[in-house]
Amino acid sequence: MTEVTREQLRVGVVEDHELLIDGLRHALSPDPSVVLVAVGSTVPRMLEGAGPLDLVVLDLSLPDGSGPIENLATLRAAGVPNVLVLTAGDRPDLIREAARAGAVSVLRKSEPPGVIRGAVRAAAQGQPLATIDWAAALDSDPKRPALAPREEEALALYAAGECAEDVAALMGISVNTVNLYLRRIRAKYLEAGTPVHSRALLRTAAQRDGYAPRPWWRPRRR
Repeated sequence: MTEVTREQLRVGVVEDHELLIDGLRHALSPDPSVVLVAVGSTVPRMLEGAGPLDLVVLDLSLPDGSGPIENLATLRAAGVPNVLVLTAGDRPDLIREAARAGAVSVLRKSEPPGVIRGAVRAAAQGQPLATIDWAAALDSDPKRPALAPREEEALALYAAGECAEDVAALMGISVNTVNLYLRRIRAKYLEAGTPVHSRALLRTAAQRDGYAPRPWWRPRRR
């Protein structure tokens, strides 16, 4: 078994097709900083003896009938910080579920090796990957409010940790206008059925819905 160093990114794969697993191994092989350390046809099987992981690549359709919400909850409880979901592009409803459950981004199974390699490395570091499938699934989500461009900008800055005064300075507007944008954003989320009364809830919603990047954190090595 290949020894994995502390500097390498540890990846697990939940997939029941050997050809796809072999394809992932082939795609990742040119990058020694990313190591595939665990494979399983279901989440519980993959987690058996996997140790700490930086990323799990998760197929949306699994033989045990499990869905993205329960699988991401299991992975989160196991300490997995990042999940990249695989799709054939035929289930936008499952992509929306994965997005709302906290997946970093989505990747088509048909992408070439170089794209797969870059997506896996970015996702393992908590960096979202903008794809047409991801954007389409989020845009069609009835629980994701439609924000004006300046509202999106204000939300992204505010969710990233900037105070209202700094958001105003960065956008070249007044603090009163920033607060007006934030009130409108909260009202739109409430209308969509997602109350975001606190800053923490607003930040979580913004990250989930693609308006703000997710924070990058790595699990502590055992």
